[in-house]
Amino acid sequence: MRLAFLTSTPHSVQGGSGTFVGINVLQRALEAAGHQIDLISPPAGPMPFGHAAQRIGFNLRAGARLAALPQQPDAVIGFDLDGCLLQHQQPFVASIKGVLAEELQFEQGAVRFSLWLQSRFERRNVHRAPLVLTTSNYARIRIAENYGISTAKITIVPEPIDLPHWQAALAAAGSPADWAPTILTVCHLYPRKSVDLLLRALPAVLTAIPQARLRVVGVGPELERLLALRDSLGLRQSATFLQHIPFEQLAREYRDCAVFCLPSRQEGFGIVLLEAMAAGKAVITSRIAAMPEVVPDGVAGLLVPPGDPAALAAALIALLSDRARAETLGRQGAAHVTAYGAPQVAAQFIAAITPMLSAN
Repeated sequence: MRLAFLTSTPHSVQGGSGTFVGINVLQRALEAAGHQIDLISPPAGPMPFGHAAQRIGFNLRAGARLAALPQQPDAVIGFDLDGCLLQHQQPFVASIKGVLAEELQFEQGAVRFSLWLQSRFERRNVHRAPLVLTTSNYARIRIAENYGISTAKITIVPEPIDLPHWQAALAAAGSPADWAPTILTVCHLYPRKSVDLLLRALPAVLTAIPQARLRVVGVGPELERLLALRDSLGLRQSATFLQHIPFEQLAREYRDCAVFCLPSRQEGFGIVLLEAMAAGKAVITSRIAAMPEVVPDGVAGLLVPPGDPAALAAALIALLSDRARAETLGRQGAAHVTAYGAPQVAAQFIAAITPMLSAN
């Protein structure tokens, strides 16, 4: 099967975050299974007119780029809002990763307006597409409610993880240092990720476990505010912001942490949760949005109420002070994450779109 992937998301981890990772892993898994993928994405470089303008401009040109392919695809897969302006000549699938109408609720000012504008194009995309894919039941329900479509046209295909790639990177990282009560979080620093909540929970953790440390990987619009909050809480020695780091270093961070924590208030899925489980680490995350679907409570980690620093601190203390329990949850998570292996998810993806192709 030949597919065209249409995405205006920057094609790098630093620019495209989890959306890039999910698309990239799926593309490689489909190609490994014998399918051909034409990736249509923006050129690398700055976005002088802003993200929304860049995405709309990309979609204005997408039809011409699609027509210029040397061989026309069996289907076009448009991610998020992409493909919203196409005059469809091939079967079309809208694959929704983040539900922009949900994400904008956590933003203010120009960023909120930008996401609102993009969400209008995403709404158009899902209305015009005969099939909509998304990554969780939470996202399925929120797409239907926000954009006014039936859940009957929405199929769930979870995010994939390239487990051999992670296992090789962790093996190359070598044996971990001595066990230490280190908390790792990895995310793009948006308000909805609630890294500020983690900083506010940290003083209570340090009271119980003075040697505890927090390491934050990621960049984003919240960075300066979070650094100022860290310093105002007197946490400069206990919380390190690593910003964007190479993949090899990221593997070492996962290897060396005791627990992984993502206190986010909104996730359509959460690929970093898969990465933490693949590294055999217990996960602490919020009991909201898609997180309970990805991390089974008491099996691969602990779920806490969103926005509650005391509950978050209690969960962190519970695992950082009980190495055996943390390691048991990590082992169970490593077994659980195998269901999200890239070949299995790629097969689910093909199974989801095949009936639509057969009907055309």
